[in-house]
Formats: sequence, C-alpha cells, structure tokens
Amino acid sequence: MEQKKFTLINRIFAVIVLLTAAITYLMTIEPTVSFWDCGEFIASSYKLEVGHAPGNPVFQMIARFFTMFASPEHAAMAVNIMSALCSAFTIFFLYLTIVHLGRRIIEKNGGNGTLSMGEGISLIGAGVVGALAYCWSDTFWFSAVEAEVYAMSSLFTAAVFWMILKWEEQADTEYADRFHRSTSAQPAYDTRNCIRLLLQESYESHHLGLRRSIRRIGSHTCRCTLGHHSISA
Repeated sequence: MEQKKFTLINRIFAVIVLLTAAITYLMTIEPTVSFWDCGEFIASSYKLEVGHAPGNPVFQMIARFFTMFASPEHAAMAVNIMSALCSAFTIFFLYLTIVHLGRRIIEKNGGNGTLSMGEGISLIGAGVVGALAYCWSDTFWFSAVEAEVYAMSSLFTAAVFWMILKWEEQADTEYADRFHRSTSAQPAYDTRNCIRLLLQESYESHHLGLRRSIRRIGSHTCRCTLGHHSISA
C-alpha cells in the first residue's frame, strides 16, 4: 500500500472514529447536574469563581466560553457538551497513537517503509478497535458525559503523548523541532515548547493530567535515549 494512500485512509478513519465518539457522547450526555463535584464546577465556571483546591482555571475558563452560548438554565448541559467533545477528541488522538505505534513495530521488525495491504488493514483495524473499545468502556464513558475535569485532563494527556510520538518520528531530520520552516514573516514553532505549553494547561485543568503525562514522557524518553534519540529539552 502506498504511503499516500495509507495516510488518506488513516485520516478518513480517524475522522470516522472522532464522529462516532462525539455522537455517542453527545447523545448520552447528562441533561443537567450530576452528583459529586459537577455542580460546583458548573457554578464556578458560569460565575468564574474559585473552585476547590488545587483549582482548575483552564477548565473553568473554557467551560465559561461554552456557557456563553446557552441560557442560564441550560448552563449545565453546555458544560456537559464541552466534556463530551473533549472526550471525543481524546478518542481521536488515541486512534492516531495506536496506528502510529503499530507502524513503528512493523518498521522495527524489518519493514521497509511500505506497508502491505494486510498490514495497512491490520493497523487501521487495531486503531479503530482499540479507540472504540476505550470510547465505550464504562469508566471513560461515565466521566465523558458530565461536567467533570477528567475529560479535559484526558484530552491534554492524549494530545501531549501524540505530539511526542510525532516529534520522535522526525527526531533526526533538519527541522525536527519545528512544525514548518521559519521565514522572516512566519516564525517556526518549537514542538517541545508546544508540549511544555500543553503540560502546563493540563496541570491547570487537573493535576492528574500532568502526572500521567510525565510518566509517559519519562518512559518514552528512556526508550528514545536507548535508541540514540532524546526528546529532552
């Protein structure tokens, strides 16, 4: 299978997975306030006040943006919709991560850079099955449809890990640290700085996201260093 063809098919299935997750969560969101901390998060976001320690300012500001498009009596549903969309994009990045890691395994086991039809189907199938299995798992689905910080925290973790994998894939190229070549009118953006930024935003959403991301960065840094690559700053 040609690289261009596989990339196109992979992107199509990534969008299908994203839409499947989004439709699933949006059709099953809580219509109003759930138990536990959801009421506090909704109220503090709507009024932009301080929640319980250690705080989650990024979550509250983004949630406030969503409530701006809803009437006060539908503010809870607006924040629930935000969680559903964050969870859907988490599944999207999970699919991309599974396919990427599967392809690296094939390359490590003697692949020549060109996938056979069977390998391409296996990679995309593994990504779809893995992502949707997690999408429909009880624990993730439970927090995906209510105004909790775990959905946004999971999104930041998934996005950070996917960015690390994309950077590591091009670690030996001339412009490995940049998304594009810099020009006088359009400066390049350092990928590692974007990872740092997302890590900070993850912590300001929920501290659990930072701990999970650091564990993944640590394990991946060790693997890359042993393979003569390093993603350390």
